[in-house]
Amino acid sequence: MNRTIFMQARLALCAAALLAAACTGRQEPAERPQGDAHAASAAAAKAEVRRLQNADWVRLAATMPDSFTDIQHRLDARGGATAAVRAGLRDAESLWSKAQAAFAAGNLDEAVSIAQKVRARVDALSAELPPQ
Repeated sequence: MNRTIFMQARLALCAAALLAAACTGRQEPAERPQGDAHAASAAAAKAEVRRLQNADWVRLAATMPDSFTDIQHRLDARGGATAAVRAGLRDAESLWSKAQAAFAAGNLDEAVSIAQKVRARVDALSAELPPQ
C-alpha cells in the first residue's frame, strides 16, 4: 500500500476522532442527530483505516519471510559478504519479530508501523547485494 494513502487515511481517522469527540460532548438535543452522523462518519473512517492497515499487514506478512531468505541466500553465495549486511539482516529479523508480536497482541497500528520499517531496511540491504 502506498505510504501516502496510509498517512492520508490515518489523518482522516485522527480528524474523525476529533470530530466525534467534539460532537459527543454536551449538546443540545437538536444537535445530537448531527453529532450521531459525525460519530458514524468517524467510525466508518476508523474502519477504513483498519481495513487498509490489515491489507498492508497481510501483504508484508506474506512477503517478508521470502525477502529474508533471499538476502540470506545472496549473502551465502557471496561468501565474503560484509559483516554490516549480515548484522543488518539480523536486526531486520529481530524487528520483524517485534512486528509479529505486536500483531499477535492485537496492536495493528504498531505492527504495521514496524513492518514498514523492516520492509525499508530489507529493501536497503537487498540493494547492497548483487542479484543472485
